[in-house]
Amino acid sequence: MKGAPVPLARLLGVGGVYYRVPGEEEEAISRPQGKLLAVDDDGAVSRRTAFGNKNIAHHGAVLYTRLKVFILPAIIQDGFAAVRRFVIFVKHKTSVKQQIEENKEQICVANLLFVRYNDYTTFTKEMQPMQKNKLNIAVIGCCYMARLHMKGVLSKEGAELYAVCDIHPEQIEAALKEIPCERTTTDWRTLVDDPAIDAVIIVTPDGFHREMTEAFLRAGKDVLCEKPMALTLPECEAMMRAEKESGRRLMIGQVCRCTPAFMMAKDIVASGRIGELIFVESEYAHNYTHARGIDDWRISPERHAFIGGGCHAVDLLRWIAGDPTEVYALANHKVMLDWPVDDTSVAIYRFPNGVPGKVFVSIGIKRDYTMRSVFCGTKGTIICDNTSPTITLYEENEAGEGYTEGKQLPVEVNNHNINAEVHLFIDAILNDTPLPVTSYEGAATVAVCCATVRSVAEGKPIAIRYPEV
Repeated sequence: MKGAPVPLARLLGVGGVYYRVPGEEEEAISRPQGKLLAVDDDGAVSRRTAFGNKNIAHHGAVLYTRLKVFILPAIIQDGFAAVRRFVIFVKHKTSVKQQIEENKEQICVANLLFVRYNDYTTFTKEMQPMQKNKLNIAVIGCCYMARLHMKGVLSKEGAELYAVCDIHPEQIEAALKEIPCERTTTDWRTLVDDPAIDAVIIVTPDGFHREMTEAFLRAGKDVLCEKPMALTLPECEAMMRAEKESGRRLMIGQVCRCTPAFMMAKDIVASGRIGELIFVESEYAHNYTHARGIDDWRISPERHAFIGGGCHAVDLLRWIAGDPTEVYALANHKVMLDWPVDDTSVAIYRFPNGVPGKVFVSIGIKRDYTMRSVFCGTKGTIICDNTSPTITLYEENEAGEGYTEGKQLPVEVNNHNINAEVHLFIDAILNDTPLPVTSYEGAATVAVCCATVRSVAEGKPIAIRYPEV
């Protein structure tokens, strides 16, 4: 990264943020002389008239004024989202490069600033990296799963549980009995413009994911949204656009990628120990008789079991075997008769390199919860799940004519490793490192699930369309 340009969005925040300084400077900025240069991530420049206390553009900008350069590491809140970024106010018709050189002492805390001036010349300046030391995090939702996320925040150095929210006061009350948090609210919208909040974790019914995620991203907050990302691909694509336009980051909580047994299986496959994949399968067997959700939120014609729960199994196979191109699926509705969706489904996928795959989903099955998964290769087979203390590994024998007795490899049982998921999110935001599950990954899993539901409805194979933004 050192010596390379970075998007101004990372330095200056996003649309909806207002910049002010006290005293004489504020008065001058309220009547600026000149234009606003908005610099997009790709370096394109657009001009806008700069009005007092107006938006400093979605992708960051430089404001020309008659003032000297002002480097503002903290901005007066004034009811809007304050930004822990840096904005430069440049003297009108003065060389930006010259003013940067003259103000090195003030600018050294910013990171690799990339700006275009009115003659559209470009300069790159190496400076010391800017990193946050602590994230203030709000959790939306106070159900059992949300409380696991709260505990993940509390157990992570560099993060603070700043606020919790739920539309049900009794859920907040229950959460506070085991989790300390000073700020609570029943209206998530009151948190959107709170300048103290750096990041938000959304653990709500799926139908709220898009609205909440878009609002918080556009208000300058990074977001971890629980799976499924949304219930349709267009909704996911809208969330991805909000992420791109805001300059913030969106992670999706596909927790199987943090499950110890599945992580071990992926490592074994990647090592080549079982050879080339020839078949993969996973299942989501989870009886929902007593898992209707608060206010029966899971019982909805829009929330097909294959999207709401089956996304776990689909995401696991995508993570290990790649993106399938086609699906053919069958389903029936014989158990959960008061639910408006099929309760049992099976889907066959065409994965890369000619590998067939299968996903079985049932919310009416009479058995204990499991996500039993199998990965068959030319030199061995892995059988694993997320509820057992071992995984089974069969390998080709030395003669290459058979296979060894199944080895039981010990593994930690942690089928909802929320702690690890939350810690990975916080680390990525604090250290500006890649997210472990990007918005594209979350949307791609929803795309496969939606194509599966469509295959059932139309009774034919469906080519899978992946997200485009």
